[in-house]
Amino acid sequence: MPKDNEAARIAALIQLPSQEADRELANFLVHGGRNDVVARLLQWEDPAVRFWAISAAERFYPRSEYAKVLERAARDPDDDVSADAIDRLFNVAPERLKRMSRSIASKLSSDIPSLEKVFWLLSLARLRALNAIPQIEALRATEEAWTKLARVADVVLQYLNLGEADVLDALESHRDHAHMEELCTLAWFVIGSDAARSALKQCIASAPDEECRRECQFSLEKMNEPP
Repeated sequence: MPKDNEAARIAALIQLPSQEADRELANFLVHGGRNDVVARLLQWEDPAVRFWAISAAERFYPRSEYAKVLERAARDPDDDVSADAIDRLFNVAPERLKRMSRSIASKLSSDIPSLEKVFWLLSLARLRALNAIPQIEALRATEEAWTKLARVADVVLQYLNLGEADVLDALESHRDHAHMEELCTLAWFVIGSDAARSALKQCIASAPDEECRRECQFSLEKMNEPP
């Protein structure tokens, strides 16, 4: 079947999900996948198709080519596609993300939803993007202290300005109750080290309230999940 016809068939299956479509897509991934078809799907107009094609590329492309796919997809105009690509790049080729910190930081002043900005804040923390501190501070200045976005910005700024040790000390000693949930997220999602695991265990053992112990327990379980 010609490349464009096969790509159109796969795209239609993605766009109209059903049990039969799921079986056809699974068959394509297991038996019939072709790099030229995946390449066409990665350029499809519908972002849902591009999103699916990233997973297909992981199966069929050599690691170096897959990293290039992710780097291009990280600049995708669709936020779901770009967020998925960036999250994957952290595991595949994190060095490729370093030069993207400015474009990531620019998302903080866009009109995207607050929860998406939370993801980009945490991504900047994972990159240790010190050059993004002014944009993070500008975002924080526009948010009420009680909002989730403000609390995440607070701990990301703490991490970038003061370092990992200060964040983990705040977690271990429970010296910032108002930000414990965000500190826990930083520990497992951003830092992810043995020291972070130890801090979470200390929090579980000594935090004075059940809510904080529960947050630390949840984050420790997230750290222990297989990648």
